[in-house]
Amino acid sequence: MVVTTRKIVLGHPIDLPEIKGENGVNRIFEIQAGGNLDIRFVSLFRASPRKLSPMLSVIVGGIVLVQLGGYFRGTAIIFRDPPQTFQTFINDLGSSLQRRRAFGGHVMVLGGDFSCYGCQVLRWYPYGLPNFNVAQVGRDFLAMAGSCVIVGVYHVFYAPYLSSINVGNAVAVLGGTHIRIGGGTIGSAVLIGQLGKKSNEENLVGYIFKNPLLTIYTILTIGAGQNFFVGGGVLVNVGHQQQSAFVCLFRAGFGMSSVGAGVFSHIAELENRAWGVAAVLGAGQVYANGAGVFDKIGGEVVNCAVSILQALAGGSSHLGTGDMKIVGEQYARVTVTLDQNGVGLTFFNGAGQTSLIYVPSFVSAVVRSQKILGAEVRYDNFSSFGKLNTKIYVVLYSYIRSHLIRYS
Repeated sequence: MVVTTRKIVLGHPIDLPEIKGENGVNRIFEIQAGGNLDIRFVSLFRASPRKLSPMLSVIVGGIVLVQLGGYFRGTAIIFRDPPQTFQTFINDLGSSLQRRRAFGGHVMVLGGDFSCYGCQVLRWYPYGLPNFNVAQVGRDFLAMAGSCVIVGVYHVFYAPYLSSINVGNAVAVLGGTHIRIGGGTIGSAVLIGQLGKKSNEENLVGYIFKNPLLTIYTILTIGAGQNFFVGGGVLVNVGHQQQSAFVCLFRAGFGMSSVGAGVFSHIAELENRAWGVAAVLGAGQVYANGAGVFDKIGGEVVNCAVSILQALAGGSSHLGTGDMKIVGEQYARVTVTLDQNGVGLTFFNGAGQTSLIYVPSFVSAVVRSQKILGAEVRYDNFSSFGKLNTKIYVVLYSYIRSHLIRYS
């Protein structure tokens, strides 16, 4: 449905009506310049992927696409993937190696204004996801330009097992302004693999997409920000929660909340994770900043697990260059066995400026192995970036490490 004028879709607050795309429909709503769509109390199901070849399907704004000059407002909406049945699961088993790509799986904003209040994004796969060739940029929301205001929106996901390459599972912001207040992300799985690049089966240069433009685009952004990724523009997150529970996790990438460029501000965000066995590889398990501005003010990160293997540049936070400031953040990790490898047990600063003000860190493990260069902080002064004067004030307590560290 193409919207070029003002339209209101009013459902029912108790028994939400459903809007689904029929076979062959690749998007439910497209709001063009001058269009104004207001939807309330409705369940919206993602439309069918677009088949580019027998082995390649692509989703681009599967529910809503907002063009420059368009306006979308959603209130108490449920954005959903198509419901999985046992028969659809069996059908997917036969195409488990088919390439599936998504750009803004539910919402893609190319310009204009997008606002959402008290909505939910629901992905529920009771039989699991047998497809192992999935790459997603903004699995739920992708903002390329324009303005987005998201208030009280929860992203909920469940599957017994899955494997995917993600650039911003919940949100990817590549331009414009994106403001989130409240809400959170909730994910649970038995076996999950989240990767930063393909295995030897695929060549990222020529195989992910036959379209050269999409190929280049994917190479530049893939494997960063398992929940949030900012490649450009501004993302402000206030009072947000990230919750996850996995029995077995393998993750290789660039932080849970990541900045490639642009500005990312976290205020009073809570992260709580419960894992069985986990292996985390890459740069920055929690936060990663390539070249941009990342600010985190208030909040906590709590990670409980049976066994964790880490091989990271920055066990919690990674700064390549740019500016990173963390104020009043608490880190806690409780595990039975903990094997840590890499540079910077907690923080890694490649080049740029990192400011840490009252960032207490607590680690408890029955068996712990460390092969770390830089027990708490790793700082590399690259000559190509000029000389950076460093002042580090570190106060270490037994089991509880309280930091007041400033790089200037």
